[in-house]
Parts: sequence; C-alpha cells; structure tokens
Amino acid sequence: FEALLDSAVDAIVIINQAGKIQRFNRSAQLMFGYSAEEVLQRNVKMLMPEPAHSHHDGYLSRYRQTGQAAIIGKGRDERGLRKSGEIFPMRLSVGESRRDGEVHFVGIVHDLSQQHATEAKLKDLEQQLLHADRLLILGELTAGIAHEINQPLTAIAAYADAARHLVEKTP
Repeated sequence: FEALLDSAVDAIVIINQAGKIQRFNRSAQLMFGYSAEEVLQRNVKMLMPEPAHSHHDGYLSRYRQTGQAAIIGKGRDERGLRKSGEIFPMRLSVGESRRDGEVHFVGIVHDLSQQHATEAKLKDLEQQLLHADRLLILGELTAGIAHEINQPLTAIAAYADAARHLVEKTP
C-alpha cells in the first residue's frame, strides 16, 4: 500500500474523520514542501489558505452530522498552501473509505500551477497576436490612404510640370 501511495504522480493525503493527516505520500511532500513527519497527525487545514482553512473543520462536522457530501465523490478546483506560504491552484478529488468502523477521507491533489502558467502565457500571446493584427490592419489602411492621396498629388505634379514647360516655351 505504501509503495502504491509513493509511486503515485499526484499528491495523496489521507485524513481521519477528525481531519488529522494519516498518510502523506511522496508527491504530497514535493508538492506542499512538508515532510510526512511534519504533517502526520496534524489537521489537514494546514494545507489550505483562507477561507477554506477556517471552514474545513465545520465541513467535516456537518458531514458527520448530516451525511451530505459537498466534495466527496466529486472533483473541483481549489487552492493549496505550500510550506513556503505560496498559494497554488490545484484539482482536488476526495473519496471516502470505511474500514473497521473508521472513516477516512482520501484526497488526491493535482497541481495546476503549470497549466495555469501555460494558459496565462497563451492568453498573453493571443493579446500580442491581436495587437500585431491591429498594427497590420493599420499599416494596410495607411498604405491605402497614402496611395489614394498620392494618385491626385502625382497628377497635380504632372499637370504643374506640364504647365511650367508651357510657360517656359511661351514668350
């Protein structure tokens, strides 16, 4: 079981029904920056920024009382809190495990930081492309205006030159 947990690419955090961390796999250690020893038997809310940090125990209590799951069996985007204090985007899926009368919750966490950075870069590149496209259109418009203005000016210059030649030849 431990080998399976530690070979997982995503972070796996197992908590008991009181919210205390029971397992913290290798990927979780890398993702959150804590060693397993630093988090075991501590409340999982230490891995959450506000407002989830303050509300998490209430969520667990409400689930124990009502049995109505808000996140269990579903995945959703959340924010995680690294040991360094950095808040990062993550995809969280939570499942429930019952064994020998005890309830455990298994959280699988996928770090979305790279995906969000790629999306932000893509959005920036799209903005640059739109700007370049606007500049291209402006250049074409300017060339068209220059052509339209140049045509009559060329004709005026030709007529003026012809008139000058006539004036010079006429006594």
